[in-house]
Amino acid sequence: MLASTRFISITNRIHSGPKNAVSPQADFDSTLGAFRAMKLINPNTDLQKSYVSYIEELGDEERYPYPLDLKHKDFKALVRKLELYSKGLHLPDWLVPNTTFWLVEGNKILGCSHLRHCLNAELEKAGGHIGLGIRPSARGKGLGKILLNATIDKAVKMGIEKIHIHCYADNMQSRRMIESIGAVLESAINLDLPQKTVMRYVHDGSSY
Repeated sequence: MLASTRFISITNRIHSGPKNAVSPQADFDSTLGAFRAMKLINPNTDLQKSYVSYIEELGDEERYPYPLDLKHKDFKALVRKLELYSKGLHLPDWLVPNTTFWLVEGNKILGCSHLRHCLNAELEKAGGHIGLGIRPSARGKGLGKILLNATIDKAVKMGIEKIHIHCYADNMQSRRMIESIGAVLESAINLDLPQKTVMRYVHDGSSY
């Protein structure tokens, strides 16, 4: 499964926006100023309409993170599945326990992130703990960085001290965003399928 792009965490669809648009250490709930209306929540059935429109906006784009690829016609079943995955239950062989988050403002989903609670050997090599994406109509506003920081905060609260954040070497937007929040490049590795180089960044959760 290592060859699958589902394991690569950060997509070039993020469009993180202006440099230093939001402090990387901003408290997501209390000090985001104009962004205070945003929340990071677990999936729920109340936002089905916004979720469906998010998927429609993506069109033929490759969807990041992987939960956006799951079938959603039975929306209650999707939300229940994600809840079970977060508890480590009914996981396919290629998954580790993981939690999906939505970045929302009012009744609109602005982005989605995916946090793996632990890594197996394959995911530690290429994949990492965090994957995320921002819906097309919300890009270019610095929301990728906000979502990444908020998801890192969730990882720290889970007790993950060495947070792996990986992206492809040719994805300069993601590389700049990951570096801007203080992650350090640990190594780069070459994959056979796809034939790409993966940049393996690590964020020290103990200093967050």
